[in-house]
Amino acid sequence: MDANVITTKRITYFKEGDNMFLFSKSKRMVNIVLDDYVIRIAVSKGNNLESIKLLEEREVPLGLIEHGKIIDEMKFYEWMKELIREMGLRRHPVRFYVPNSLVIMRHVTIPEELIGEGLHEYFYTEIGKSIHLPFQEALFDVFVPKVEGHKEVETNEQQKRGVLFAAPEEEINKYMTIFADVSLRPEAVDIEPLGVYRYFFHLYERKKDVVSLFFEMNLTSYHLSIFHHHIPEFIRHQYLDIQTSVWKITNKNSNLLTWEYHEKTDTLLGELGDHITELGRIMDFYRYSLYKGEKKVDEIIVHGDYPDIEKIVTKLKEQYDIPVKLLQAYMSESHDKEVDIRFIPVLGLALKGERIDAPRD
Repeated sequence: MDANVITTKRITYFKEGDNMFLFSKSKRMVNIVLDDYVIRIAVSKGNNLESIKLLEEREVPLGLIEHGKIIDEMKFYEWMKELIREMGLRRHPVRFYVPNSLVIMRHVTIPEELIGEGLHEYFYTEIGKSIHLPFQEALFDVFVPKVEGHKEVETNEQQKRGVLFAAPEEEINKYMTIFADVSLRPEAVDIEPLGVYRYFFHLYERKKDVVSLFFEMNLTSYHLSIFHHHIPEFIRHQYLDIQTSVWKITNKNSNLLTWEYHEKTDTLLGELGDHITELGRIMDFYRYSLYKGEKKVDEIIVHGDYPDIEKIVTKLKEQYDIPVKLLQAYMSESHDKEVDIRFIPVLGLALKGERIDAPRD
């Protein structure tokens, strides 16, 4: 069985450090990030930022996708078909993220003797027994940390730990089918927090023992993930009480969309304030409930497509006494080709297959 292709009951994505998916230098890879209101596409010829040849975003018409689920399959198919034809991407391989709202993460213990296919067969039988998910049929994969030189991973106890990601099979198969029907060739699915961290690690120096909280603030939702030693420890996705329809595009013909909010600003600011406060409760939960006061979030790293994201950074700095950083987006390791930070998730997807080594001092 090809380990790089989606199969029934299983999501397969590239694990950090693996070199599982190779393609010729002449073949373009289409990387897609979809939200309810926007699609972002990076076309690359390798697994490095410099290989990206196209980086664009387009509006997704209202009513096609809601909370990550395809609502109108026929209209979504017609829209995707025209988009792929217009961009000249037919017959190219594609990889994409599971929508954040559909992802479930569970920390799991792995029997020491299990590896490879046996690992997935084991968890296939455990889902519904010891592992309970909020959907009947699941696509899943298990993230097993393998970081050279990482003392915690080198112990037998640590090697028994893993992170299971799961999503509803029915919803992911809709995306797979439509992508295939518009002449794309689905080859891999990824989880967005892993992609964002992959980008972050690729471009920025890391220190040992730093617990990083990634806070993605978008037009109608926020997503957070907490990483320590390359390992995802916590994720949370939350929709705002804000409808997509209240955001209007002022430059529809541009490859970089400008959004304006068309309701009472006080409503939006109140909603944002509530969720920034909620972030503190989540950090307390992580520190005291999950780790009994032994670990805490050391830094908040902000990104997303919210138009006034600098104000989000300012509010976080005012409310929390830890470093808050706005993650910048570059298409080169030398940081000399800057792009809008809304593209960070798709840049991380284009880096799939990059190796993660031991944490730096």
